[in-house]
Amino acid sequence: MPSDMKKCFATMSLYPKDRAFDSFHVTSLWRALGLLPAPNRNQNQTLKYIANHYLFELLSISFLQDFVDYGIGFAFKIHDLVHDLARSVVRDCLPVYYANQVSLDRTQHLSFPENLLLDEFPIEKFKYVKSILFPTAEVGPNSRALLNAFTSIYKHMRFFDLSDSTYVTLPRSIGNLKHLRYLSLENNRNIKNLPDSICNLLMLELLILSGCTELEALPKGLKNLISLQHLEITTKQCVLPEDDIANLSSLQTLRIEFCNNLPALKVLCIVNCINLKSLPPDIKHVPALETLLVDHCDILEFSEGHEGQNSNMRLKVLTIVSIPQLITLPHWLRGSVNSLQYLSISSCNNLVAVPQWLSSMNILSENNMYHRLS
Repeated sequence: MPSDMKKCFATMSLYPKDRAFDSFHVTSLWRALGLLPAPNRNQNQTLKYIANHYLFELLSISFLQDFVDYGIGFAFKIHDLVHDLARSVVRDCLPVYYANQVSLDRTQHLSFPENLLLDEFPIEKFKYVKSILFPTAEVGPNSRALLNAFTSIYKHMRFFDLSDSTYVTLPRSIGNLKHLRYLSLENNRNIKNLPDSICNLLMLELLILSGCTELEALPKGLKNLISLQHLEITTKQCVLPEDDIANLSSLQTLRIEFCNNLPALKVLCIVNCINLKSLPPDIKHVPALETLLVDHCDILEFSEGHEGQNSNMRLKVLTIVSIPQLITLPHWLRGSVNSLQYLSISSCNNLVAVPQWLSSMNILSENNMYHRLS
């Protein structure tokens, strides 16, 4: 096994046995730690391509099992014996501390499958921590003292997973983690506000705030996150900071979840977002959406998704202009089979054909359907 892939495989030992893995979380860790080799730009490779290649290689040698492709990612498990193998490999390439077990010299990665006795953690023994994980679902950190220590001491941290935590806010010192690539507060049901110092994290590539149902507002200065490529949001904020989000020059994926403050949104326009790669529309959070315009988004993977996704969507107007990645109409459009009144598709040169089910739309007439491939 190549050394880079060996290190990636070893990170699976950071998770408990019988864990149901999601490729997004696993490959985000690989990416944040710099374990993936540089992509070959001449072959149009991306880090996502390389990460997926590693997953398929591990699958081909039966290191992964129960492998499921769900359209925008993969779910899988590893056998207990494979987990043990990852634990043996990790000693050679990734010094790891497992809570309540003997620590290794030069430990760089901390994994806490439980959140017990966190206040007794010997934080002073570790100087060069790069990643902190709480990998058990619904078991997040709850020690404020430990959080303050993490953000004040571990200046080299690159991956900080605070999913399912119970904090009401974060310390301002979070902004001092200059090397941080990944920060997740997913499913923190208590957090109300975030320090603006988060926007000092110029190397941050992934910020996950989905499931933060009590978050009153996003931090000010998001546009300063010049490396941010993936942003997930749940907030009570009624008006999202348009200037900040529009100026996230590296943003590829924007996901908005459980924002129940958008029940009246009827028109959504996504225009000239040349770096935007993914924007999965979710009718559960914009139930009144009637008009969707997507225009000149060069790398937007508009068709990406699986059967049945957003099947309850009730669009009346859909306009798609100059989306080179559009090969076929998205499956979720079928949910609008009885409501769509106007459909316009133009300058989508890679669109092969419109699907047969489009003809079953009751309201849509030929006069209101405009389809031009070039």
